[in-house]
Amino acid sequence: QLNIDPSDIIGGGGEDDAKWFEKHFGYPVHASFDEDGIPEFGGDPESQACLMAWHKARATLKPLAEVLNDLYDESPLTPHPGTVVSFVKRYEAAKAKDGRLDFDDMLGRFCGLTFTVEGPQEVLPQGDVPDEVVGWCFDEAQDASPLLFRAQNRLLTGRSAEWGWICADPFQAVHTWNGADPSLFLNWQADKEKLLRKSHRCPAPIIKLGETCLRRLGKDYIDRKVIPADHDGSVCHAYDIEEAIAQVSPTSDTLILARTNNHVRRIMGMLKEQGTPFREVKNTAEPSNKALARAAVIKLSAGDSVSSLSVRHILHLFPYKAGDVCLWANGSRKAWDASPPSVAADFRLADLRSVGATDDLLNAI
Repeated sequence: QLNIDPSDIIGGGGEDDAKWFEKHFGYPVHASFDEDGIPEFGGDPESQACLMAWHKARATLKPLAEVLNDLYDESPLTPHPGTVVSFVKRYEAAKAKDGRLDFDDMLGRFCGLTFTVEGPQEVLPQGDVPDEVVGWCFDEAQDASPLLFRAQNRLLTGRSAEWGWICADPFQAVHTWNGADPSLFLNWQADKEKLLRKSHRCPAPIIKLGETCLRRLGKDYIDRKVIPADHDGSVCHAYDIEEAIAQVSPTSDTLILARTNNHVRRIMGMLKEQGTPFREVKNTAEPSNKALARAAVIKLSAGDSVSSLSVRHILHLFPYKAGDVCLWANGSRKAWDASPPSVAADFRLADLRSVGATDDLLNAI
């Protein structure tokens, strides 16, 4: 909506971020966003702390000094106010000089805010609201910061906007350190509210364990009366993490969840040491099946051949129907999975007919 080139965004995935910081500050800083849109800064610890403080001040729409007071209570490693203010002013001057901006700047432009160390100032919003959108859905709304909340409200001003669905669980508000405020969701005036009591993920033993943990909150405990999922489940207790990992067997699939990346690396080391094969669910070092299928489609469209393994990926990439148009003969996927070729045959585009592709799919490719 703001017509911003991704290469101008700090933390937007550009390879020159570290060089840009090194040019202006004398040392490289790596900027990125995690899957929840939360900024991450690596490199110099002091610069990282200054950038996070400045991010939180803008996300919460508070003066920098007020945010720093809160941060000092959380961590004694927060730099001195003078150091942070000096860094922020150099950072903003460097961005202005080179025409760079970060994610908070983008939200601010769209919301009609500009940021100073004394707090945000109102300006005319930039960018158009997508007037063709009829309904917006804001998921995980308990994690919205005041800045993001303001951007969401502006989206609802579009000419065609009739609906806004806001989905959230205020009991999951664990990201308050990122400026999130679940009260924004709880106080959002709605024409209709629906409370979802049933968990479709956690069976009774898991719910019971969770409630046992939460009861330790004492007088702050609230019984949410969550109805457990219908499927069975069990909780096994191990003396320590080493005992639990030792029980993981290569003969069955086990999903291991860890709270932090540090724990993930520790568990991976233990699995490697005991010779248990594993893979990272979020690992992007190897291309996904979907990416391999798309690459094969591009090769077929160029007249090249692909392997039988690529054909299997393509079978799972395209749905049986797209609208009213059939892309595969009925049962194609099941027939392939039941008896794939015994040799790694080469397939060209027309050969896909032999595995059930319709002419409409071939024409589309």
